Amino acid sequence: MTLTLVVVKTSKQAPPLLGRSWLRKLKLDWKSLISDPQYSISVDADVGTVLQQEFADVFEEGLGKAKGPPASLHLKEGARPKFCKARNVPFALRPAVEEELKRMQEYDIIYPVDYSEWATPLVCIPKADGRVRLCGDYKVTVNQQIHCDQYAIPTTEQVFSNLVGGKKFSKIDLKCAYQQMMLDEALQELVTINTHRGLFRYTRLPFGISSSPTIWQKFIEQVISGLDCTCAIMDDVLVTGNTDQEHMRNLK
Repeated sequence: MTLTLVVVKTSKQAPPLLGRSWLRKLKLDWKSLISDPQYSISVDADVGTVLQQEFADVFEEGLGKAKGPPASLHLKEGARPKFCKARNVPFALRPAVEEELKRMQEYDIIYPVDYSEWATPLVCIPKADGRVRLCGDYKVTVNQQIHCDQYAIPTTEQVFSNLVGGKKFSKIDLKCAYQQMMLDEALQELVTINTHRGLFRYTRLPFGISSSPTIWQKFIEQVISGLDCTCAIMDDVLVTGNTDQEHMRNLK
């Protein structure tokens, strides 16, 4: 019997990888490996329950609002407004799109306007649960005419280096992270979206803006600065600790 072994050239130290063809032939006792505490991964549901009860306001329904100055965008010299027509939305998606527009208005993420010099066509991204994520196709309008903030997004290696020594790990997933940041009112016209229901203007930092990831990363790193065994990458805050007690203290 001959099996293919693929060798990948890399300058980094990496663990060996075996494909499915090897795993089918190597008759390992997977059940004993999974049950071995050295290799097993467990989820402590009690930690989440305790925190949800103690910090109930953090886990309330709705959308939070980040404290601090609003997000800002920086137009290039000589930038000119660009107005794009609304794109057709498939009839099968229209109910979900209209429901999402309604939700975004209720959460004060967007509000309707009658006129705008800037307008960006809408992008509808279906979700597995039948809903849609809406954002502007800003690459055809705003992104061409703004300076992208220069702030480094941490690499996976940098994130792991901040968690070295940890035994227990938790991830806090921030809901609609960008949209928790208010957008400078003077710049809200730039991010107007054009939909089959008319024009809507964002009050918060929208998805699709080229500088949104760096604006958010800089903000969230300032928020968690100085916290032990804690780091963030985009909308995920990762927390660890060497013991259950240390993990819970850092998590709080």
